[in-house]
Amino acid sequence: MNSFKTKYGVEKVVEGNVRPLVKNGKVTGFLANFKDVTERKRLEEELLRTNKLLRTINAINEVIVRVKSLDELLTTVIREVSSYCTFAWIALIDKEEERIVKSFGMESFDEKLLNGVCVAEALKNQRTVIKLAGEHPKNCVNWAEHEKLNAYIFPLTHRNRVLGILAIYSDFRISEEEIRLLQTLADDVAFAIDAIRLERARQETLRRIEKNIEQFAILVDKIRNPLAVITGFADLFGNMEKDKILEQVRKIEEIIEQLEAGWLESEDVRRLLRGFRDEEDTAG
Repeated sequence: MNSFKTKYGVEKVVEGNVRPLVKNGKVTGFLANFKDVTERKRLEEELLRTNKLLRTINAINEVIVRVKSLDELLTTVIREVSSYCTFAWIALIDKEEERIVKSFGMESFDEKLLNGVCVAEALKNQRTVIKLAGEHPKNCVNWAEHEKLNAYIFPLTHRNRVLGILAIYSDFRISEEEIRLLQTLADDVAFAIDAIRLERARQETLRRIEKNIEQFAILVDKIRNPLAVITGFADLFGNMEKDKILEQVRKIEEIIEQLEAGWLESEDVRRLLRGFRDEEDTAG
């Protein structure tokens, strides 16, 4: 199998054979028979890439199911995807502030990359943007690095919110089937990012509730101490003043009883929350 360029500059892949023409024991010429297999070769390469991409997606999906860390998730995603293409990067984005929260795939991430033509378009329209080699405008901040590569920019979108960007660059043209698979991957990663953030927020809420319940119990005890002092001082006053003070003390004690009833209910809630957390820790 060989390749060559036509006079129009189109690269063709051919296969065939050449046999000599022999007359009277001498080679007088050659008979060549070649077949254009360019399309077949393209389909074979595309099939190999698609299979590799499917394995990549399966590996990432296994991580999505079990990890609870954004760093572990995105490190795995960029490692697996980079084995499929020329290079790739992924970044979490705060779209309102137009800044990078965290990036993976580059040693240092320049905020100007967000202003690159294809990245800016993907963020603005919340859709996949494709720029093939030669299509990058020269005013793009990424032009020098990407002019000879095909760029595929996938916004990581979930619940109509852009959470980040997955950028893939390749020296080969990615097929429509591969693009659909990569878009599905981007959607899955966006879902996982949102789920991890929600879980983190839920855990923080549980911690705050537990802390508030503990403070609630402490405050009830702190109220009782000065109340006992007030009751003791009441004996220093006349009967009328003493009765008024003790009446207010009784009202405060009624409030404390109500608070204690609420605290007991809160204790039940705390035990329930702790049970959930213990179950999660065991499962993890």
